[in-house]
Amino acid sequence: VVARDSTGAQPAPPRFLSSFFPIVAVGELYNATFGGGSPFHSRLRMLHAVADDGVLLQLNYSGVSERLDVYRSGDLVRSSGLVMVGGLNERVHGLQYIPRLSGSRPGSNYYDDTSGQLHVLVKGNEPVEIVMAPVLKVSLELTVEGELSKTTFVAEFAAAINVHPSEVIIVRILERSTRRLQQSGAIAQAVTVEAEVGEQPSPTRDAGTAVVGQAVQALQSSLTSVAATLVSLVQAGSLAEALSGTGVSAVSGLQLVLP
Repeated sequence: VVARDSTGAQPAPPRFLSSFFPIVAVGELYNATFGGGSPFHSRLRMLHAVADDGVLLQLNYSGVSERLDVYRSGDLVRSSGLVMVGGLNERVHGLQYIPRLSGSRPGSNYYDDTSGQLHVLVKGNEPVEIVMAPVLKVSLELTVEGELSKTTFVAEFAAAINVHPSEVIIVRILERSTRRLQQSGAIAQAVTVEAEVGEQPSPTRDAGTAVVGQAVQALQSSLTSVAATLVSLVQAGSLAEALSGTGVSAVSGLQLVLP
């Protein structure tokens, strides 16, 4: 399928639709790996299924840097591994968040970022769509005096890179070491903060509509600019000052995964 832009003057890059029709036994778990790279947009549906028929899929997205958004009949299904704590979006981790064949809604999903596996429940004949969304993955090595306030960190970090706080998700915070400062006697922690930066997913989308490449490219360009700003702040030594309200006294390392 070849699509053209709204003016018809320049052809857009071709978009190809591939269809596969496997036979599955309901009530079972299936592992699947994509050949030739993970698709940017997938649509799953069990034809001729009744409401209680379901399969739990474990799809291999290892090596993918994008966020995986799941929709059921056009409505966003938030990951069971994403919770809101004190008004902040934060990821939680563990096998207990994997959907169950019984008792979970169609489209229930959990992404295990350590293994790159997306667990998603397909149930009944409702279509379930998986759409990749560009995000900037950030890992900061910080020295923090006292307790790190997640709320303050997100607010100050978002302000420093000029994004809305809702676009920053805490993935995990790892404490690497602790020591007592000789002069003040305060406890200084060496911590690693992992976060994602990106637009929040739309609560709805037209089921079956292809992802528009130009919109994705615009998001990628915006996040690349955010990454450049963050690198400049670290190189100038001003990020620690911007995060001073969180108790950060030094930034010793930065790792980025670009969209």
